[in-house]
Amino acid sequence: MTPVVNGLEAEFGEQIQFEWLNAADGGRGETAFQALHLAGYPAFVLFDAGGQERARLFGILNKRVLRNAMEPLLAEISP
Repeated sequence: MTPVVNGLEAEFGEQIQFEWLNAADGGRGETAFQALHLAGYPAFVLFDAGGQERARLFGILNKRVLRNAMEPLLAEISP
């Protein structure tokens, strides 16, 4: 998943904040995983600028699927 997410971050990093968390780190990632009640990983949770959760995706995903989930958020911030 790293190459897919890295590619999207390189493409949209100026518009969208990407945050990588490790659910098995015993720290912040694990806390977030539990607080969000995520069913498994890899997990992708998309939030809008106001902090509202807008999408949840799980598993090994291709770039097209992640990009499609991001498009409504991108449309909200594009002039």
